[in-house]
Amino acid sequence: MPHIRIRDLQKHFGDVAVIAGLDLDLADKEFTVLVGPSGCGKSTTLRMIAGLEEASRGEIWIGEREVSRLEPKDRDIAMVFQDYALYPHMDVARNMSFALRLARYPKAEIDARIRRVADMLSIGHLLDRKPAALSGGQRQRVAMGRALVRDAGVFLFDEPLSNLDAKLRNQMRAELALMRKRVEKNMIYVTHDQIEAMTLADRIVVMHAGKVQQQGRPEDLYRAPANLFVAGFIGAPPMNFLPVRLDSRDGRPVLLGRDYTLPVPPARMAALAPYARRDIIAGIRPSALRQGRGPEGAPALTLHIELAEYVGAQSVLVTRCGGERVIVEVNSEQRLAGEGEQPFWFDPDSLHLFDPETEAAIR
Repeated sequence: MPHIRIRDLQKHFGDVAVIAGLDLDLADKEFTVLVGPSGCGKSTTLRMIAGLEEASRGEIWIGEREVSRLEPKDRDIAMVFQDYALYPHMDVARNMSFALRLARYPKAEIDARIRRVADMLSIGHLLDRKPAALSGGQRQRVAMGRALVRDAGVFLFDEPLSNLDAKLRNQMRAELALMRKRVEKNMIYVTHDQIEAMTLADRIVVMHAGKVQQQGRPEDLYRAPANLFVAGFIGAPPMNFLPVRLDSRDGRPVLLGRDYTLPVPPARMAALAPYARRDIIAGIRPSALRQGRGPEGAPALTLHIELAEYVGAQSVLVTRCGGERVIVEVNSEQRLAGEGEQPFWFDPDSLHLFDPETEAAIR
């Protein structure tokens, strides 16, 4: 399977740089997810890889071929679009086989490919139906099937689940995860949904303002975000951020906030040396906060609970600490004493620290 290399990829619309010098290396058979908010450049990047958008500068390599100036049909790619793009007058079988028929594949091979892919996607019983007689999830399966029958070297997905309702989106996400295990190809998937990114990706590429903020395995981005943007984007509910100042108390370094004090994580002591008596930003995941006073000596925060939102197995607490909003995630079976002030403790190693000027993580 082809290794994909992208070097100094740029896209300008007039004086506006939508993509500013993108460099990526995508390994063989890797499922890569480009994720970020609307306008970050992820779909534009995908369209440049597909050849649907011309790059202003840079190189795109698929295997040993430099494909930046090739037509889409010559790049050995297949793409699944957000809006399905099915032909309404053709049944499912003819929609799936359209590209193969244009390429004059033998009928027996076309039929064999359609049957194999239809069985994989559980749409074998729909081959005689037209798109109008299909549900949204079935149409999306057909759109994926049309790409898969081509047996291309690279598959591109442009927010394929965004038009589906929440329940169907969860179901299709699970089916996509199963499909990628059966189809050992390079796949690049674009989404604004970080849950999709976390559950599907071998590698996540977080984009913002046309630049890569961080890339790596989902667990690495969650545990060690490179900057404030990644920390706030990856994870649901998002990370809490508290303004603090590095100071000392009784001869020991502490992080002083408004009406709260946080410990300095032992592993960050050396990295914090240049920040003495300077403002920094402390981050803590909602799931890292635990109700109660905890073990002796464990750091604690007194949080004023304003609202408890029941979401099933978990409940989300909306609280305040020193004027800052703090979100806490707790087990729904855990009984709360009610609203008002309550203590919560945490492991000091669960704190993330960021430079307020550069927004980079302090490590």
